[in-house]
Amino acid sequence: MRIKIIIIFLLSVLRQISGRTPLSIRIGGVLEPQERFAETTLQAAVDNIDQKGILNETRIDVYLKYVENSPVSAYTATCDQLERSVYSIFSSTQDIQPIISSLAFQFKIPHFSTQLPSSSRPFSSPFSIYLAPSQWDITEITLEIALNLGVSKVGLVSHSTTSILETARLVEALQSAGVDVLVLDLAEKDVRPDLAQLRRKGFYTCIVDVADYLIKPFIEQGMQAGLVNSETTFILTSLDFSGVNLEVARFSGAGIIGFSLIDPELTYNLTQNETDLLRQSYKAAVLLDSVRLFSEGIKDLSKITDVENPRVSCQNQTQIYEDGEALFASFQRVSFQGYTGMVQLQGQTREDVNLHILALHPDLGLKKIGLWSRDRRGSAVIGDIKENIDQIRMFGKDRLALISRNPDLEVETVLKTVAERHGSVYRTVSTLEKILQEEIPIYWDTISQGSPNLTTESLNPEKELDSTLPVSLSDIYLVFKKDSIGGLDWLKCILGFLFILLCSSLSLSFSSRISPYQRRANPYSIQDSIWINVCGLLFRSWDFRLQGVSSRLVSIVWWVFSSFTVLLLSYHLLNPAVNLDLTHILQDPNLSIQTLEHSQLHQYLKVSPDPVHQHLSSRVQSSFQRLSQGLETVSSQNNILIILEGSQLLEVGCEFERIKVGSRPRYLSMRRGSIWRERLNHGIRTYQSTRSIQTSDQIQDIKTQPCQIDDMNFYYYLAGFGLVGSLLSLLFALGELVFFSVRRTRKSESWWKRLTQELKLMMRNESTDEKLVQLSNLEFSSPSRNENLAKFSSSGEKQRSPTPDKDDDEDEPSVTEKLILEKAYDEHLENSRL
Repeated sequence: MRIKIIIIFLLSVLRQISGRTPLSIRIGGVLEPQERFAETTLQAAVDNIDQKGILNETRIDVYLKYVENSPVSAYTATCDQLERSVYSIFSSTQDIQPIISSLAFQFKIPHFSTQLPSSSRPFSSPFSIYLAPSQWDITEITLEIALNLGVSKVGLVSHSTTSILETARLVEALQSAGVDVLVLDLAEKDVRPDLAQLRRKGFYTCIVDVADYLIKPFIEQGMQAGLVNSETTFILTSLDFSGVNLEVARFSGAGIIGFSLIDPELTYNLTQNETDLLRQSYKAAVLLDSVRLFSEGIKDLSKITDVENPRVSCQNQTQIYEDGEALFASFQRVSFQGYTGMVQLQGQTREDVNLHILALHPDLGLKKIGLWSRDRRGSAVIGDIKENIDQIRMFGKDRLALISRNPDLEVETVLKTVAERHGSVYRTVSTLEKILQEEIPIYWDTISQGSPNLTTESLNPEKELDSTLPVSLSDIYLVFKKDSIGGLDWLKCILGFLFILLCSSLSLSFSSRISPYQRRANPYSIQDSIWINVCGLLFRSWDFRLQGVSSRLVSIVWWVFSSFTVLLLSYHLLNPAVNLDLTHILQDPNLSIQTLEHSQLHQYLKVSPDPVHQHLSSRVQSSFQRLSQGLETVSSQNNILIILEGSQLLEVGCEFERIKVGSRPRYLSMRRGSIWRERLNHGIRTYQSTRSIQTSDQIQDIKTQPCQIDDMNFYYYLAGFGLVGSLLSLLFALGELVFFSVRRTRKSESWWKRLTQELKLMMRNESTDEKLVQLSNLEFSSPSRNENLAKFSSSGEKQRSPTPDKDDDEDEPSVTEKLILEKAYDEHLENSRL
């Protein structure tokens, strides 16, 4: 019974131990009010530890206290933290650092600080841990960069309140290396006179040892003093260099160098929340790694013993945290890859320190140009800082040369935008030989990405090209002889022919009535006019006389139009063109395909992944030297086709048919490894984000519209000429009417009266006046007058006037002859009396 009770008791104890409440660990933070970022960072670090389950089911809590910059406030806040049973204290304030460190050492509570430890001042507490690089590290990296630049003069600009360098050691090391050093203490707000003094004395390399919030004002005043230019280099010692806004000096050409605890490439793998925290200050990264180090130490210690809560108070100076030394020792055993690199302690500081060297690039912003590393064996700079800075200085001085005889508008827009953005200039040359030595060649319209020696210019075979993204698309066309007279065109020809026939007939009929010459000779009805035009079309004669100029004009116009119509229709009946489609072209082996010799299109068809292009490439039987030569061949033969690009359609007449068979991409290319490839790719993506990729037809506004001048259009023009000729004949008839009226007007009457009489005759379609006919039928009043008229007529003294034609067997005089004879007799009597 006793054994059973003991077993039950042991089981209950084991059950209580294995199922106890998860351990809650509290950490404290002593911060100043301006360090609000530290509160966010600590809370984010704790949440990250809890989410990852580094301490299994153990929860970490944060207790923060904000203090003023005074020893009393720091002492009170630290004691309050200790009474809350915190396992460790985190701080980031330099002025109250000694008080926190001394209390942590007294009660054996680990203390994590974000400050830069100084070798000139001993650590205030052996229980303080510093994950930030020391002032010795910053001094050493600054010295090695200055020596790597190979300068002979260095200006050291410092701010006594915020400087972090060990100035005396730095100056001594530089002078020992033979470098002249000029030290300036920025005690005034306006430092332009001091900076101008540096420029006048030739100190073009400056070490700027000021806080991050003073960097931008310093650069702005340096630009005003003329110190910030393409010849100067600045080494900024602040670890918050990456968070300073240096946009004002981005295109100044100056080399601006700084340091960072965080690898710039690491930010690509972080969340947006982590990235935002790390941008605030380097202290945020140090705090994140400090909390991680604390959690790893607790985890390591819990493998050895149960971690007890600290029970200390400032009221009891003799009581200490029993597990404090064991916990501090566990921090020395753990290591991990943190935000600031590999974290492993050696005493109170890091065993290894890596500082990333950054430089301000006009295009890329902050660019990594090197790495400074310090371990047990020593320190060294990895990377050629001077060469990288010189390359950055060259930015903005690049001169680009676009090799193209006729570049697209889109290409010039992209290249101009990218060049201006990067402070460079470009020009267009037609051949490779025209490029200057300092210019960077940019080739337009290469075949494919990475293809060597595929441009229209000659390149060295051992050098290859890197191509950009496609800038545009060039349409590909099959061109062959076009049947310009189709079914609808035949109908148009017939309707046009009938229309001009009607217009010519009407014009001929009206002009024969209007013209007095044609009206007296032989006026035509509409039926007569149609018969005359039809006879002219059939090359047959007719029994009508064309006396007036207007009648002859309209007849000539009709003969020209009708003759061309007959010739046009006869030609296309005897020489029909072949109407093709793409399917027929691909299947008909009798068709011959040609292309322009040594053209980009010819090369592209060989490497194109499109099966249609591959089939056409295999069908190419010959090539031609010039486009005009190929078009002449197509015009003379019906079974010849040529392959052209959309940009070449301007030279193709509209007597040719076109079939689009896809397109090919067009690139910009440059020497392999050129930095301009990525810049141009960025410009192309930016340009195409608002515009879709265009074809060459859209870029050059080439539209494959119907012919502007071909057989049918010329036929339409000739039909218009016939219509205009018909209208001109009417105007000529009116001119003949006026001319006749003026010429036949007697002295005793006006030409206007004569014109009026002719108009009346025209309206009645008569050649003489009816009143004259009536007078001719009247008998004369005296027989002697009739006898005298007869004698006058036979004497031959009368004035002969033009009379209408009469038949030879007609004895009776006409009415017109009688009237003319009577008028001549009256004039004879009047002259006799005079």
